[in-house]
Formats: sequence, structure tokens, C-alpha cells
Amino acid sequence: MRKVVVNGVEVWLPADSGGGPQQEVMIDKCFETFKGLPEDKYAIIETNESETIVCAAIGWLLHHLNNSTGKDKSKILYMCGSDWECLRRFADFESTIGGHHARKIMLDSRETMEKLFSKYPHEEKTCSPQVIFTWHTFFLLELLPGFPEKEIQFTLEDTLVILDDAHVLEDNCINVGSRALSHCKVDKYCQQLDTISEHNSDYVKLCALMAKFRKEFKGTKPYIGGDIIVTYNGGEIKNKFQLYMDQLVRERDLRNTFDIDVDIFDFVSHVYKFSVSPEVLNNVFKMYSVTEFKREQHSEECRGELCRTFELVCLDPSVIMERLVKLNPHSLIITGATVTPFDPLIDELGLSQVKNYEFQPIVEDFKIFARIVSCGAGGYFLNSNESVRNDSDYRLSLGKTILEIFALTPSSKGIMVFFPAYHMMQDCKMQWKNHSVSTECSLWDMFCKYRDTFTVTRDSTVSMGYDEVCCKNALERLTKSRKDSHGKGCCLMTVFHGQISKDLKLISFDDRRVVVMAGFPYPPVSDPKIRLKRDFNSSQYKEKKSNMDGAHFLRRKAYRAIRHIVDRQIDVAGNHHAIILFCDERFDARDLPKWIRKNVTNEKRFEELLFEMKDFSDSINQRVEWFNEAKAGSTQPETQFGGVRRWELEQVRLDCNKVKKGNEMLEGLKKRLTEDLLSLQTLKEELQKSLDEKLKPLLQEPEAGSGDQQPADAQMVVEENENVPSSPQKAEAENMNISFSPLKISTRKRPYPPETDRK
Repeated sequence: MRKVVVNGVEVWLPADSGGGPQQEVMIDKCFETFKGLPEDKYAIIETNESETIVCAAIGWLLHHLNNSTGKDKSKILYMCGSDWECLRRFADFESTIGGHHARKIMLDSRETMEKLFSKYPHEEKTCSPQVIFTWHTFFLLELLPGFPEKEIQFTLEDTLVILDDAHVLEDNCINVGSRALSHCKVDKYCQQLDTISEHNSDYVKLCALMAKFRKEFKGTKPYIGGDIIVTYNGGEIKNKFQLYMDQLVRERDLRNTFDIDVDIFDFVSHVYKFSVSPEVLNNVFKMYSVTEFKREQHSEECRGELCRTFELVCLDPSVIMERLVKLNPHSLIITGATVTPFDPLIDELGLSQVKNYEFQPIVEDFKIFARIVSCGAGGYFLNSNESVRNDSDYRLSLGKTILEIFALTPSSKGIMVFFPAYHMMQDCKMQWKNHSVSTECSLWDMFCKYRDTFTVTRDSTVSMGYDEVCCKNALERLTKSRKDSHGKGCCLMTVFHGQISKDLKLISFDDRRVVVMAGFPYPPVSDPKIRLKRDFNSSQYKEKKSNMDGAHFLRRKAYRAIRHIVDRQIDVAGNHHAIILFCDERFDARDLPKWIRKNVTNEKRFEELLFEMKDFSDSINQRVEWFNEAKAGSTQPETQFGGVRRWELEQVRLDCNKVKKGNEMLEGLKKRLTEDLLSLQTLKEELQKSLDEKLKPLLQEPEAGSGDQQPADAQMVVEENENVPSSPQKAEAENMNISFSPLKISTRKRPYPPETDRK
């Protein structure tokens, strides 16, 4: 641990955290938010050092409590994006965040929440801890409206709320407000009710209602693809479920008395909770029926044969977020490595008076190699849109591109390849297996020759969530491959929006030293949730209730997945080096994080990419060799400056090259400005010469007898006060060309007398 003092407040930071003025500025901005003033109450901070914000909150609380006489009631509520991330942070709290200076507790039950945040605390309430760890979905679920006698009167007035992992906050809010109910679970519930009604006649009416509901459920038209989705808005949902809601609310104690599947209660009561706000229920919630089989949404006996599922989708995350804001927290900080652009996030969450700050990670330029690969092997332009990704030439070019990257990557380092969708990854794999590079092996065999290559498949037959199982199996395969490959390295192929990309921190950086993004990850519009959300944003944009339309929503969601992977690579690039390749011509460096934008160039020649990548790998290997020599205490070469190590000379050389490069840029700019000035001077002289030639015949004296003489009442005055006689035609021509002449000539004529007088 190391101590820093900011504005008189002591803050203890992890020893391995970054330092410098930027970190102190971030702590100072946190202090402004912790004051809880209306104009500084909410803040969004983009940084990859969220533990610094927690340490700043602990230091601010300790300073505040030491200078006050009141009872210790202040708390820090720290929420992560997932439960496993929360458990990891909780376990590392003592060693990395400052557990020696604060108490901690894991919030994972409703009973604990009642003791910690209840407005009317119980008598057995224990001393409030300082740092409370939980995750988004758990806490936000408890904030939903419930039955009146079951609601907890929450208050966060004495709590500093820190929402980490901002890149998943919107999706978590939508998931909290959404529900799913399968037909097989309704059947199971009805069977259980029939058994109960045989022993208790009070539930006969409920059995009849549920039998009717099952019949209506089965009669709904499921979504099987296309542009038309049969949906029900909130009012129609309420009317459809009103009878069942009233009866189930009266009989909600059934789940405490009998062993009944409670999903039907959760689904219907969720509609009941939001029925008190008809406007929200009508505009924000949509329900539709699908036949897509998801293991976690069905009963154990169901095999998915045409089993329909009701999906109730919340399309506006601000509906859930406003319930947290209404608890009036002392201050609220939303942080994460993938936050920018700020305005769409603020708009989606429905926040106001939010201050935003952006702090870039400090990573040396020579440790990052990032390129947009527009042209792949064989000269084929890489573009993974729907019309091109099925082209065999595109898949073949993509495969050969990845193979060339395999050959240039150090043998002990791993590679990760991200695809936009599962079906694209499987189609590419099948073609690579069938395409023969030689008489003995295929393109896929060449992959396996360089790396232990495997893909993350989508398995929906397992009992628990298939994404979690696939992630677990992939991690086990990576661990086994690292032990058995004997320095060969491995390659993991997965998708952008899968569980692997979300849990990228669980993978060793040596297994993902090179990241290849094989396509642009637009979200699947065939997904009803994505389609409904896109249409919802478009309608809100037309009504001027939102600044983000449907197309912007799709592009932002794609770049959020890209930025998340990039930020995870940058997060560890301070101690290592990273190679990031964007293999699609649709990538735009302007939409990437600022701290990597300057390192990204669009490489349109594949041979140049291979040359630059090889040069980067060689330079990194040389630096690693010099660093190892420095650690081993190698002999110091004698120079005119005395004894120095080779890596010190390399550092000086790099600094000199940076200064030299900057001077060259300034010299080039100076040269261009000089050339521009010369060209402007030449243009000025040419215009002057052309103008003089045009004025020359007009300024000459008229020949004798060549025309009318100038009238006596017409007069031309030159600034030198010289009277120059001229004809009326000459004076009129001079009046027409006066604006083009550099000479300051002014004409002054008396008006002609009427025509009759002149005669």
C-alpha cells in the first residue's frame, strides 16, 4: 500500500496501481462528487482503475468521520457487473483495495439488505459496514415494486454508490425488467394445482383459470422470423392477465405451503408490479411468443419440441435506473473502462446534471500494435456483412490471413479470434477443413500445426446456462492446452457477444497476446429483442424524446463489444505487449478509445501489415532480452557517459527518436507553410499582372478624331488630384472595372442634363 494526500485527505492506494498527476486529479474529481451537492451529485468516470475510486471513497469517509462527532452511518455500496466479478473483488479487497482501513460485507440476500438499508431498521441491526459488495442485477431486482406488505422502505441517503462495469449496466437494467415464461412450466404448474385441488377445494377456481390461461397461451402466434413481430403492449398484457393476477396475488402463499413452480408467480407478479403505472406499462414493455429453445427457461422434462415461450421485454433501462435514483443516494459514480461516448449512456439511463470525466491509461506506444486490416491474403477486401460473409472467397481469404498471423506470432503466445456470430464461425471452420492447402493437409490442419486450435460451440442441451458451461469448458481446455502443448501455444475462436468476451479477465494474457477481430459485430437484427429495441429507439427519436435512433443503437452496441475487448487488452499492456487486428474494412478508428486511436492505422496492403507486425515482434523480443540481461546484472558496456546497461541505452535511444520525430514533424510543417506562402505570393503577382493588362487600354489617351470628346460637365478625379480627360465610354468602363483594380480610383460625375437640354 502507498499513501497519497489530495486536498488534505489521506488515500491509501494499492502498491501496483498507476500513479502520477492523472490519478490525483481523478481522486479530486471523486471528492467533488462525494460532497453530494446537487450540481456534483452524479458523475461518470471512464477509467480502468476502479479500485482507485473505491480507495478515494474510503479515504474521504475516514476523513469525514474523524472530523465529525456523529455516529458512523456512512457506507460505500460497490456494485459490479456480475456475481463472479463481485466475488473476485471481495476476495481481493484486503490486498488490493485497502481492506486494512475499512470493513466489508457481501450483500447477497434480502435479509441482509433489510438490515443495511431499511428506512425503519430492526432492533438487532448490527454496526453498518463501510464497504458493501454486490452486483447490479441482485440489487436492482430488490428495488422493483412489490406487494405493499412485502416492500422494504429503502434509503441511501448516507451511502456513496459506485456502479462499476458501466458497459453492462444498460443490459443488466433491461434484464432486470424482463421476464420469460415457457408453456412447459405452465403445464407443470397446472398439474401441480390439480393435485393440490384434490385435497383442498379452495383452489378449484384457480385451476379453472389456469386451464383457460394454458389454452390461450397455446393459441398465441409465435415469432418465427421476418420483419413482423406479433407483440402485446402493456395495456393488452394487463387485460390478458388481470384475472390471473388477482387470483394469484390472493393465493401467493401457495409457494410457501406447497412445492409449486414459482416462475408463474414471478411472471404474473412482475406485470402486476408495473400495472400501477399504465403509461410505463404501455410504452416500455412488449410481450411476444417464440419457439426458440433456451434450457434455463424450460422445465427439466421439456425437450423443446415446439415449446413456446412468452418473452416480456423492458425496452427502456431508465425505468429501472430511476428507482435507484429515487432512493436519493448521497452521491452516485458510474465507472468502467468502456463508457464513452457519454451522452448516449446518460440518455439511456435517464440521468440529468451528470458530470463526466475521462482518464486514459498510461501505456507506452511501443507496447501496442493495432491495425485495421482492409485487405486480406490474396488481395480480397475483408467485409463481413450479410451479403459477403457467405462468399467462399471471403472465408478463404480470412482463413489465410489468420494463418499468416499464426506464423508471425511467437510460438509460446496465444491468439484469440472473435467472430460476429456462431453460424459464421462454424461455416468458416467447415470450409477451412474442406480446403486443401496441399495433398496432405487442409487449412484447418495448418492452424493446428501452429497452435492448439479450438472453437467455443453453442451447446443448448446442458442443464444450466449454455454460455456459462461453454465458458467453463473453454477455460479448462486453455489450461490443459497450456500444460500439454510444450510451448506451442493455443488459439481460441469465439464470438463477440458470448460469455468468453464478458469474462475475458479469467483468461491469462499469454493466451490472448494477439487478438483478431474477424468481422464487425453488429447485433443480430433477427433477435426479437434487438429488433424491438431498435424500433423503440427510432420511435423515441422521432418524438424527440431521445437523441439516439435505431441505427445509432445498433452501431453503438457493436462498438461497445469492440471497446470492451480492446480495453481488456490495454488493461494489461502496461506490463506486456499486445497486438490487436481489426479484420474488416468497416472499422473506423474514430469510434475506438482515444488512448488507442493514435496507434491505429488503416493498412490496405497485406504485405505491409506482415512486415510491420514482424518488425514489432522483433523489437519486443529485443527489449525483453535486454530487460532480462538487466535483471541478471550483466556487464555494463563502457561509454563516454560511464557504465550504463544496454536497456538504459535503449530507453535513451527511444526518447531521442521521439524528440527527433517531433522535430521532423515541425520541420515538415514549416516547409509546407513556406511553400504555401510562396504559392500565394506567386498567385498575387499573376493576378496583379493580369489586372494591369486589363486596365492598360482603358487608361490610354483617345486618338484624335476617334470618337466623341468628353463632355464639359463630366470629370474624373484620381487620388493624386490629377484631372485626366476621358470619354464617357471610357469612364463607364472604368466604373465597371473599379472593384478589380488595386489602384484606389474614385469616379465623380455630375449627372447628365435631360436629353432635351442637351439638344
